[in-house]
Amino acid sequence: GGLAVAGCWLRRDGALAAAFNLASPASWPRTIGCGVAGALGIVAIFQVGGQLTQALGLAPPEVGTVMDLATQSPLHLLLWIVVVAWLSAALGEELLWRGFLMDRLSRLPGLVGRTGPVLLIHAVFFSLTHAYQGLGGVIITGMAGLLLGWLRLRMGGNLWAAIIAHGLVDTTMLSLAYAEKLGWLG
Repeated sequence: GGLAVAGCWLRRDGALAAAFNLASPASWPRTIGCGVAGALGIVAIFQVGGQLTQALGLAPPEVGTVMDLATQSPLHLLLWIVVVAWLSAALGEELLWRGFLMDRLSRLPGLVGRTGPVLLIHAVFFSLTHAYQGLGGVIITGMAGLLLGWLRLRMGGNLWAAIIAHGLVDTTMLSLAYAEKLGWLG
């Protein structure tokens, strides 16, 4: 629903193609490489951020319920990876948060041409939608949002690298949770 409203708003303002920039990138190898690098950066954020939030006395992100649902069976895992990790989170969230919200913020008086505040504000809003993970999850997700927003800017507004990074991280986390549930990981 949010994407439909965002798409209508952007279309009305003539900004749909710029905000939802899914054009074929100039270089797919560079885009994929940046997506992989972004995924590695987010994994590092999860690792360091998890340690920092725990050092501050905050609980780690609460994702147990989601992981329990996703790892019930191989079919559940596959559905979660395709529908949730890639379609909803990677594609949907990148269109909504990095595409729509960053576009709208960058057009506000006082924020035009100011990428730092746009990145920070969008990351705060993105992190708050992960409040179900607790304060630690909000902080860590905010840092990941900053990296994904920076990645979008680095790629000239094109969203593919951020989509790839987001999808790879979620796929990795779901797969590791499943492997752990099966006893493959210690």
